[in-house]
Amino acid sequence: MQIPAPAAYRSGRTHESNGHQVRCMGVFDDHGRIMMMINFNTDLGDAWQNAAEHFYPREFSNMAFKMGINTIVYALTH
Repeated sequence: MQIPAPAAYRSGRTHESNGHQVRCMGVFDDHGRIMMMINFNTDLGDAWQNAAEHFYPREFSNMAFKMGINTIVYALTH
């Protein structure tokens, strides 16, 4: 899911100016374990920051929290 920054959402578009697809990538160690997660064209931090704001859709914040929690659980268990 593409999670927009508040300014982008208010303007009626969910992407910045390039319209590229959302990508989640990673940097892996020699054993294939993920060391770093990279999110491209999606704004998880803004969704966390604006979760309590009335203007920001809950569906975006919920997905951002799910991604963040999954990342933390994965990091702590692998």
